Amino acid sequence: MKKIFVLFAIAIMSMLSTDAFSGEVRTNFGDVNINLGGQLRPRFEVNDKSTVADSDADFFTSQRSRLNVGVDAGAISGFLQLQDVRNWGEETSTLEDSADGFDVHQAYVNVQDFANLPLSLKVGRQELAFDGQRLIGSVNWAQQARTFDALRINTNLGPAGVSLVAATEVEDDTADKDDEYIFMAHAKAKVNEMMGVSGILVWNNDDEVEMDRVTLGARGTLKSGPIKGRVEGYYQTGDTSATTKAKAFMVAARLGYAFDTPIKPNITLWYDYLSGDEDTADTDIKSFDTLYATNHKFYGFMDYFIAVPGNTGNKGLQDIA
Repeated sequence: MKKIFVLFAIAIMSMLSTDAFSGEVRTNFGDVNINLGGQLRPRFEVNDKSTVADSDADFFTSQRSRLNVGVDAGAISGFLQLQDVRNWGEETSTLEDSADGFDVHQAYVNVQDFANLPLSLKVGRQELAFDGQRLIGSVNWAQQARTFDALRINTNLGPAGVSLVAATEVEDDTADKDDEYIFMAHAKAKVNEMMGVSGILVWNNDDEVEMDRVTLGARGTLKSGPIKGRVEGYYQTGDTSATTKAKAFMVAARLGYAFDTPIKPNITLWYDYLSGDEDTADTDIKSFDTLYATNHKFYGFMDYFIAVPGNTGNKGLQDIA
């Protein structure tokens, strides 16, 4: 009976996991466009991930509420998005606001043709997502999602584009503490109508633990009629602390075929390999860190492997399906 109830609850959850309200209203004042938008996303969830025998499932409702305003004056635009994330019943009292889920999700200014060059400059709190979000993603599945306090420079030259990002991950005002920074470089190009390539480099810098790690790699995509595929690989090197060095990698491939019928069924094969560390006592860190990825997309919707390599015990991961 429990299994039937859980399946029924999951079916209801799938219907309620979409946006109950999401939209925008646009207006114009001379040369200035103002966009007002919002989102209300309640989601009934069933958490039955425990591997302990006779454990009970957890049933709850989470909710994401957003209000945003965008101002576009041509060369200069701005965006402000407020967000509240909480579970129903999270408040300790119906007369108090004890939940700490209200925050500024995004707040940035974007400047086009910066310094009279074919560059755009985005400064402030913002979502970042590159390629399939294998290393850098917005994690939109999570109600709170992910944002960075960053400066981003973009340029497009025909079929190619380049993005440079500098972000602060941790800002510590304590005198004897050091801050943590992330630097990213991403380039993509359209080879032809069927193929595209991209490359990424992510540098993590933390002077307090003496981290100076670089993750770099490339991705290729193919789309030809009913066939769609990708292949990608990444390598991590550099210092993860004063005494340890990164020597980790990951490779992944995916190939799918969509049938031209009214319901458009498809068959897809994929394989992911993330290196692991058999000896965590030595100075080489061989377990691949997926950084700021949207791992919900890749390693199972049950979310056993959201934080990799932590959730795998540094043992690596293989996924074939």
